[in-house]
Amino acid sequence: VATHEGGHLLMAWACDFEILGGKLGPLRLERLHGMRKLSVSADGLFSCAVSAVPRSCTRWQGRMLLVVAAGPAATLLGAIGAASVVMFSEPTGWLNTFWSALTLFHFLLFALGLIPNGESARVRNDARLFLDLQRGGVAAQELKLYHRLMQLRLAAVRPCDYPALLISHAAQSTGRPEANLLIARTLMEWSLDSDDPARAGAWDRRALEESEYCDRRLRNAALAASGCFDVLFRDDPAAARDKLRQVNFDTLFPQYFAYRARAAWLLANDHLEKVPAQVIRAQYALPLGLPYYDFERMLLGRLHLKALGVPEDTFASAAAG
Repeated sequence: VATHEGGHLLMAWACDFEILGGKLGPLRLERLHGMRKLSVSADGLFSCAVSAVPRSCTRWQGRMLLVVAAGPAATLLGAIGAASVVMFSEPTGWLNTFWSALTLFHFLLFALGLIPNGESARVRNDARLFLDLQRGGVAAQELKLYHRLMQLRLAAVRPCDYPALLISHAAQSTGRPEANLLIARTLMEWSLDSDDPARAGAWDRRALEESEYCDRRLRNAALAASGCFDVLFRDDPAAARDKLRQVNFDTLFPQYFAYRARAAWLLANDHLEKVPAQVIRAQYALPLGLPYYDFERMLLGRLHLKALGVPEDTFASAAAG
């Protein structure tokens, strides 16, 4: 499995993809805008994965096909390499058993990987993804939209500056839960930054609904974001407490998001005196000189003002000052 994912990783690097992290057994590495987090989890002890996004959509389909095909190609090369050891080195005893088993495992994984799983499968295997990309249909367009939204995040564009046409397209798009969750989170942030909290609330609810069909890590982040929204814009501490008590703050990434969620949890539980410390930690964790983080500073400023008991109608002038 590591050989297979290594093929994806090398081709992604060669095709100018931004490597956002990866998983090797219990180890997970995440990175964004110079921030990194290495964590250990018991989930999927024998699984590997690579997370990468193309830096641009130039020749997007061809580059994606290469990256998808590189995994099975690496598996096949691993099989050929292991078979070569058996044929030419002629190992004996347990070494012969090991290399023979390794050869069979690689060939078996390669053969199984050539069989596409169902179109409605929650997680597409490489063969299904390759076919979808080659056809260029709805599934391919969904993935391309996902990458375009991720590219905005990688470029640290402030939500209110997202292209209007892309926002309109995203609002009408539906796909797999992970893509729907990213779309809902993006539109929620865009609505907030465009001073439309009512629309943001609708997209926040949609994000929470979609997260129920996602893995534990994405569900955890969605609950944290929604709990922050309850505190900052709904003035609903009870709902925030209900969501945030389910959150594992230690696994949240980036770090400023974990601090912001902790500040919201403290505010929802009336520990007002402890909120400023978490806000300051979050502010110090923000990268400098990137437009997106002005939006994050706005959210942190609002948290701080709420902890200080500043009236709602003075938020705008106080934040500007």
